[in-house]
Amino acid sequence: MNFANQCLSNNRKMNLPPFSTICLLRCSSPTQKSNNTFLERAAIVLSNRKEINVIGPIPSLISKSKGNYRNHLHIQTSSKPYLNKVLKYLTEEFNKWPETKKIKWSFDIDPIDLN
Repeated sequence: MNFANQCLSNNRKMNLPPFSTICLLRCSSPTQKSNNTFLERAAIVLSNRKEINVIGPIPSLISKSKGNYRNHLHIQTSSKPYLNKVLKYLTEEFNKWPETKKIKWSFDIDPIDLN
């Protein structure tokens, strides 16, 4: 029980789940440029939102798989309902962007691993 309490205490101090919620916006494409253009644009859109912290674009730990480069954007906020609202808005925006046709993207909410 002491170990679990220590982990929770550390997560509280670092504002990690369950005291916040994290989403990885993952994308892959044959070129790094397409990934970075898409993720940088998403980061700019998110920078206008309150209570959202964004890190990236970041290359995945396995940066290339099956001929595609993989990158992600780390998105963090304190409320899952607010995150869901923001992701719904982002999805609507992505459908308007020409970059979306060049990449595959997905959201990973509260990911098990960050690669």
